[in-house]
Amino acid sequence: MRVRERNLIFGRTFFTRTRDVEKKDFVMNKNQIDGGTKEAAGKVQKEFGKVVDSPKHKAAGGMKEAEGKVQKTAGNIEEKAKNIAREARKPV
Repeated sequence: MRVRERNLIFGRTFFTRTRDVEKKDFVMNKNQIDGGTKEAAGKVQKEFGKVVDSPKHKAAGGMKEAEGKVQKTAGNIEEKAKNIAREARKPV
C-alpha cells in the first residue's frame, strides 16, 4: 500500500513524499488503544489539577496516566508475542 504524506502550511496542503507502508504496521489491539486513551486522559486531569491547584485531581490524573501506560505496555507485549508467533509459523 502506498501512502502520500501531507504537510499543512498556512492552510494549504503540500504532498511531500510517497512511501510504502505495510498494512500490518497500523494494527493496534484493544489494550493499546484503551491504554493510550487512559494515559492521555490522565495527563489532562493532572494538568487540570495543576492549574486549579487541586491535589486530588493531580493524584487521580497521575494514577490514571500510570494505569494507561501499564495497559498500553501490556498491549505492546501482546502484539510483539503475536508477531513472534507469526514469524515462527512462516516457512524457511
